[in-house]
Amino acid sequence: MKKILMCCWALGMVLPLMAFKSKEIKLESGTYLMVESDQLILYVGRLGGRLSRLYYKPAKQELVNVAGRAAFTEMDWEKSGTYDFLYRRGFSVMGEQQGNKYIVTCRGHHMGGGLNFLVVTKRYIIEKGSPVLTVEYDFHNQDAAMTKVRYNLQVHTGLTLVGCGNPDYYMPGTNGIKKGNYWLHNPARGWMGTVAKNGNGMAVTMSFPELYNFLI
Repeated sequence: MKKILMCCWALGMVLPLMAFKSKEIKLESGTYLMVESDQLILYVGRLGGRLSRLYYKPAKQELVNVAGRAAFTEMDWEKSGTYDFLYRRGFSVMGEQQGNKYIVTCRGHHMGGGLNFLVVTKRYIIEKGSPVLTVEYDFHNQDAAMTKVRYNLQVHTGLTLVGCGNPDYYMPGTNGIKKGNYWLHNPARGWMGTVAKNGNGMAVTMSFPELYNFLI
């Protein structure tokens, strides 16, 4: 099993605490679990378990490009050139409050092709009074697998600053900090960030030892 942990946060003032709100909503684009805290609003879809909306309330800032395929999506690529887009497959989506945290757990068991017996679990975690969204990943190749699955990570951000023009993106590579939003095959540190001319910004951090473990 391989695990990876990611956190993203936005900057702004702190609002008074409020209870979490959660409910299932149906939009033209699909069915989502909506979770709201005093700082953030999340839409988590059953298709791919992807994050389709991340709204930072203090700055009134949307952080997911809804014109794209949303955020925290996965795909499997084999050497033959075959792709399997996990964000097109169904995930179970369950939400529960645990103390000052609210956790949305998404799990998909995908059989077929190079993904035989692969279980993907991801957890979106928010806390009261905090602008931080934590995302935990588990990739588990079950014992009954016919063949071993090797994983490789290509980093690309699906998060953005909606309505802020063309923000600048920064990602650290082995040849220095790269400016721009594209596929990065050789990350050198566990972070990426974006900033707009109006001062709104966002950063994503990942535990680099686990991140590097995917680069095989």
